[in-house]
Amino acid sequence: MTIKGQVTIPSAIRKAAGLVPGQPVEVAINDRGEAVVRPVDADAEREKRIQDKLARIREVQAKFRAQDTMPGMTTDEYMRLIRDEPFPP
Repeated sequence: MTIKGQVTIPSAIRKAAGLVPGQPVEVAINDRGEAVVRPVDADAEREKRIQDKLARIREVQAKFRAQDTMPGMTTDEYMRLIRDEPFPP
């Protein structure tokens, strides 16, 4: 292992595991305390990132909604209010 923690995986092991250059991998510790290297499912990883970002967006939206002093007001209604214009019947 290098000083940076980098490890070279021997060619035979890469081939047996189906690992290819540039492919993302995941390193985890199993229940026996062994380091396990496995390929990351790119589609699943992408979906997880999307879901994480959507969850964060919903979180922020909820915070803004909680601070909304005039809920349900449209942009046009709000603009009339701040311009002191009459609302149509």
